Amino acid sequence: MAFVVIQTPDQRLRVFISSTLGELADERQAVSRAVSALRLTPVMFESGARPHPPRDLYRAYLTQSDVFIGLYWQRYGWIGPGMDISGLEEEFELSQALPRLLYVKVPAAGREPRLAGLIARIEEQASGSYRMFRTARELGQLVREDLATLLSERFSTARPPASASSQNGTTTGSLAGRPHVGAPPPAACTLPADTSAFTGRGQQMEEIGAAAAAAAHAGRVVAIHAIDGMPGVGKTTLAVHVGHLVASQFPDRQLFVDLHAHTPGQRPVDPTDALAILLAADGVDPRYMPGSLEGRAAMWRDRLSGKRVLLILDNAASSAQVEPLLPGAAGCLVLVTSRRYLGDLPSALVSVPLDTLPPADAAAMFTSLAPRAASEPGKVTQMAGLCGHLPLAIALLASLFTRHQSWTMDDLIGETKAKLLTVRAENRTVAAAFELSYQYLTAAQQLFFRHLGLHPGPDIDPYAAAALAGLPFEETVELLDGLHRDRLLAEPVPRRYRMHNLIHEYARSLAATGEFADEQ
Repeated sequence: MAFVVIQTPDQRLRVFISSTLGELADERQAVSRAVSALRLTPVMFESGARPHPPRDLYRAYLTQSDVFIGLYWQRYGWIGPGMDISGLEEEFELSQALPRLLYVKVPAAGREPRLAGLIARIEEQASGSYRMFRTARELGQLVREDLATLLSERFSTARPPASASSQNGTTTGSLAGRPHVGAPPPAACTLPADTSAFTGRGQQMEEIGAAAAAAAHAGRVVAIHAIDGMPGVGKTTLAVHVGHLVASQFPDRQLFVDLHAHTPGQRPVDPTDALAILLAADGVDPRYMPGSLEGRAAMWRDRLSGKRVLLILDNAASSAQVEPLLPGAAGCLVLVTSRRYLGDLPSALVSVPLDTLPPADAAAMFTSLAPRAASEPGKVTQMAGLCGHLPLAIALLASLFTRHQSWTMDDLIGETKAKLLTVRAENRTVAAAFELSYQYLTAAQQLFFRHLGLHPGPDIDPYAAAALAGLPFEETVELLDGLHRDRLLAEPVPRRYRMHNLIHEYARSLAATGEFADEQ
């Protein structure tokens, strides 16, 4: 096997990623992305043109790195001429002087005996510091969390060699004897790309735009807007679109952080780790970040003092996750998106509930994404109605129509009627978006949600819901309020609740299985 070094020529903290065999290529890329997300330098070996691993070169890069990440699966690895152990085991031996994060993939079959022996030594020598994982996505999340913790615990008290010396002249701190690694350059803008198909939302944009002007020019308030709504309603799209429109009013930073409340295969980001990402983006050397949530929050507020910053906190799980990330000084605009109503945030917060698109805007969105449908406006209106005017469903079906150039609008309408929840343009489905909300409900909420799927009418009151689910009235009211808070129910008039037709169809599909199958 051949190798070539991939490394960026900067002075950031260097993280050496194990040169595990090609079977873990996806996993190594996931680790590299996690390292880069913390604005550190990944040092990694990939397949290249050389006939043998340049052992002296990779040894030098490994021993001159600041952190080692090891990956182990089923294969013991290639043993070259003059080598008694594989490159994989050699890395493990050479890395013992470094802070290490070690990950073992759960195998589909048995491991090679020599690798099994190495993993036994890892379990013994690493004192339980290794982690098990199954997928590349899971590994990337683990690395991001573990690396942020390692940086705060082991490098926060380190000092550059020029100034960190004890009375006997030796260097102190975790980076003792290593070249000084400077702070990462600040990130001016991390907003995702805007969409050219953005449609409608004029009232919400006007409201947030006015708040942005007040925050940027008057300099008296921190404008905080929480955009909440059901899955697929376009919360992130609105926040990013508005962010690009007002970015020039916040010249110091425009930052975007995904808090992963509802991301497949990932856990919500701990606010301590989110602050590490924000502080790194603001140019803070990870070695000097406080280890505690309170310390990082205080540093974050201090660094934003006197600055005009736009901060988008996307996909938030709760007020507790968001509150430590908020600026304390005037002149900033914060946009928070969430599937939940974040009622515990500061009183300065303005809630921006987002509903589905009006019919005309929904049709316009479909046509902008699928221009060849413009010649059949009546069919486009029907298609948008079948999608429940939900932006996610509209985007998926427009993409499907664009991909199938031989389809007519009648073909698309037929496909939609047959399987709207599960139709996919590439990887996404409408049902998957609802599933992410459903899986975070309690067991009692899930059971109640499935019961609501059996209700035939357009809306329901607590008395009817209590009879349907066989529950006491007060408990039913609490469950209804919980689903409303999670934006799986709407409340168009006091104490009458309504499901969006696609969510109702999803609940009905769940109720069609298991213990509910005989009740329909």
